[in-house]
Amino acid sequence: MAFFDADYRRLKSEAYAAGNSLRDDRLAAQKTGKPILYCSPKARAQLGSMEFIDGLEAIPSTERPKLNLKQAMLRVLQKKYPCR
Repeated sequence: MAFFDADYRRLKSEAYAAGNSLRDDRLAAQKTGKPILYCSPKARAQLGSMEFIDGLEAIPSTERPKLNLKQAMLRVLQKKYPCR
């Protein structure tokens, strides 16, 4: 039932906004020759709901309160799509 309540929809909306912002940041960095923070494949980077939640849970509990959603999502994306 949690997937249908207002909190889930709000969090999902915030996650999409954070993901879009990170994508825009990455594309802007590529265009200007600045370092990019994660290296997704040519297609759009994708995180499933459970993959995202598992990634968030992997962040040490002492660090979580200091991160906003965008910063936390960046950490998850950096782990899944590292730049080599």
